[in-house]
Amino acid sequence: MTLWSRCRRAVALVLIPLLSTVLVACAGPTAATVPTYSESQILQIEKSQANLQAARDRFPELDQLINAEDWTFVQNFIRGPLGDVRRETATVSRTLLDPALKAETTETAQDLFNHLIALDDAAKDGDSRRARQQFQEAIVDFDAFLNAIPTL
Repeated sequence: MTLWSRCRRAVALVLIPLLSTVLVACAGPTAATVPTYSESQILQIEKSQANLQAARDRFPELDQLINAEDWTFVQNFIRGPLGDVRRETATVSRTLLDPALKAETTETAQDLFNHLIALDDAAKDGDSRRARQQFQEAIVDFDAFLNAIPTL
């Protein structure tokens, strides 16, 4: 074998992997498909969002009941006008396509329900301080949930 043959082989052994790497690197990113909502998913989210906003708009009534220490009506309000909030938040969370947003809304909804349960317990015990605290925390979680819903 001549010197030229050896050099050609060595150059080929170096250039082929180098060329392959450059071609792969310069090929550019592949187009990622962005998940899109179907028309029925959009309608479901919008319907649930409207129902949730209507429930949130009634929180001043609950505030008045807490201030009046009308514990029976506080408990009735939580079970009545706010009774569908759990189902509506679950529907929205389940319908969302972004896994991170789905996890965030599920956690926020759970926090909201924990505060409503604690508010119900405070009403049962007639504890106005704890009822007020749980009411305030429920408002924060409810607003956070509503703000997390994407505009479609």
